[in-house]
Amino acid sequence: MTKATHIKVAGVWKKVVRAWEKVAGVWQSDIMVYHKVGGIWKECIEVIKIICSQTGIAIGWEWNDKDYFDLNVTPDSMDWTATLNDTGDGTSWVSINPASGTGDETNMYANADAVNKTGAPKSCTVTFSDDAGEALDLTLTITQQANPT
Repeated sequence: MTKATHIKVAGVWKKVVRAWEKVAGVWQSDIMVYHKVGGIWKECIEVIKIICSQTGIAIGWEWNDKDYFDLNVTPDSMDWTATLNDTGDGTSWVSINPASGTGDETNMYANADAVNKTGAPKSCTVTFSDDAGEALDLTLTITQQANPT
């Protein structure tokens, strides 16, 4: 499971990198921030998490080969965008569908947009960001199989 913690400041989600609190003169990490609403203390950090049903995506060497996967997104109202990243083999041979959405997504897929004409596999990564453009803590590797002929 991969997750990241964010806090909403003036309507914009910001990633919380470190949270510290000084207790009896000693700095301690991993605090929870609360605010008082109607006399009741409530957590003011909402955990944003994005989880994929697979750790890697594998597509065949032929055109239009697909590999399906699911995303679980919290909160379910969060907008997200998937971005393909070149790791040496380019990205024109693959696409992600859909490339953006809101909340959970089932039957998302990577599609081979070109035949792999080489005897070596191709790969790239896909990263995810929220509607503010902040990176989410999920990176997947997409691999296209080598051409066996």
